[in-house]
Amino acid sequence: MIDARVVVAALALTVATATGAQRSAERLKDVEQRIRQTEGEAKALESKSTSVLGQMDELDRAIAAEERTVADLAAQMRSARTRKETAERAIARLDEQLPELRASFTARARGLYRLTRRGLAPLVVRAPQEWSEALRYRRGLQAVVAHDHGLVDALVRNRAAADAAREEARAQAEALAAERAQNERELGSLRATRKQKQQLLASIRHQTDKRAELLEELESSAEKLRQLIEKEEAAKAAPFQPPPGQAATMASPLRIESTAVATARNGVEIRAAAGTPVRAVKAGRVVFAGWFTGYGKMVILDHGDRLYSVYGYVGDVLVETGRAVGAGETIAAVGTTGPVAVPSLYFEIRDHGTPRDPAAYIKSLAHK
Repeated sequence: MIDARVVVAALALTVATATGAQRSAERLKDVEQRIRQTEGEAKALESKSTSVLGQMDELDRAIAAEERTVADLAAQMRSARTRKETAERAIARLDEQLPELRASFTARARGLYRLTRRGLAPLVVRAPQEWSEALRYRRGLQAVVAHDHGLVDALVRNRAAADAAREEARAQAEALAAERAQNERELGSLRATRKQKQQLLASIRHQTDKRAELLEELESSAEKLRQLIEKEEAAKAAPFQPPPGQAATMASPLRIESTAVATARNGVEIRAAAGTPVRAVKAGRVVFAGWFTGYGKMVILDHGDRLYSVYGYVGDVLVETGRAVGAGETIAAVGTTGPVAVPSLYFEIRDHGTPRDPAAYIKSLAHK
């Protein structure tokens, strides 16, 4: 990074050795202009420089946002596909009805043709003269006419409904194609961002200076975590009270047998498949749920008597701050947020502010 003070000193020395009042004034003006330019460049460089954990945090947040977009597009695609299939079933049903309607319409048309091919005179001559018979005759004709109108209306409605269903199917097919194309673009962006994170992690493994920087930043984030818990301890009105009669032992945060439990920072990292449910090891209250630099998405539970459990690197957070949870309740899902390349859960226990070995509370978390 450019040090503005070095530039100031060097340029000031140039001014001091210049001869002539006029020349000095001009040099001084030039120095001031260059100082302002240098300070602007320094600020620009400073704003662009990001810590290793900061870069990782930005990538994790970008990945999470892109995953939400992809999930939303997948839901839209399912909805469009369902509407398209519904419209296609309606078309098939209406087309099945069409031959019967056409046959009935054709039969009626032939009957009317035979009846009226000599004109309407036979109908008039055959009409009864008695008013009661004439009334029945009239009603019969009205029923026949109404039936014929009904056939025509049914045929028209069938075709209109079929046309509307075909238009709906076409529109949903276009929407589905557009959403598929957008989904492919978003998936490409998601893959690229994930690759960036993998490259960053690889560069940390191969560059000593970056590795040292990351370790320093991880220590700093652990200290911030301690401060967060202490702040919560000082701010809360009343400590969490465990349910009466509950055993002091804790359950495993993952209801699976994991052969990959490794010491990490102040706790352990447990490898597990992405999306594996993360469960509360004991009844408690959620005191933090969200992003935390160095830990990705994280949940902290207060179990009372200044005992806390920490769940980091998770993908989905399923609880909110302030909510009480029971032992074994699902609070999150395993993910890859934080400084990890594969799906993992970071788990930590703090007793009166001091990190403790999780295996002392949960035997299945003994290092393997």
